[in-house]
Parts: sequence; structure tokens; C-alpha cells
Amino acid sequence: MSQIASVLPNLVPYGPRGKLNFFGRMKIGGRVNAGFGLILGLLVVSAASGIFGMEEFSSLYDGIAEANTKTVSILEVDRDVWVMRRSIEAYAASPTQAMLDKFEKTAASVQRTVTSAKDS
Repeated sequence: MSQIASVLPNLVPYGPRGKLNFFGRMKIGGRVNAGFGLILGLLVVSAASGIFGMEEFSSLYDGIAEANTKTVSILEVDRDVWVMRRSIEAYAASPTQAMLDKFEKTAASVQRTVTSAKDS
């Protein structure tokens, strides 16, 4: 027990209430200011992290939007091809100029959609 008692006074200055503790030497106002400064620093780090995360999300969103645009173009072509097919069937059943005009209009729409999809 005497060995512990002889070492203990040497360890006390380095403990939570010791003389060499940084916050132990500060007044209460300094401790409060240091605590607010620490919280403010954490908020700045959190905000910076959020900003960088939003930039990464923005680039991912742009990629998704581009893929979505191409998907819409493909669906438009698919729809127009079905309209062309129905126009051909209707023209075969009763050949009229209106059916032929509808087919040509839809074919032009398909051509425009395919060209715009290739360009983008």
C-alpha cells in the first residue's frame, strides 16, 4: 500500500482535476466559449460534408435524368411503331388517303425521335 501512496501524488497533476489539465486551468467563461467553439466547428464540418454530398448527388441525378430522357425516347418510338402498325393494318383493310397520311406522319415522328435520341 505504501508503494501506491508514494506514486499517487505524482499522477494527480495529470488527472481530470490536476494542475496540468488544459480545461482545469481555464475559467468558467473560457470553458463555455471553448465548448461553443467546439460545437461551432462540428457544425462547420457537418455543413461542408453536406455540401460535398449534395454535389455528388447532383452528378448522380444528372446521370439518372439523362438515362430517363433516353428511356422516354425509346418509349415514344415504341408507341409510334405500334401506331404505324395499326395504320398499316387499317390501310390494308380499307385503303384511304387519310390512313396513308397518318402512317407517313407517324413515320416522320419516329425519324425525328430517333435522330434526337442519337444526338443527345
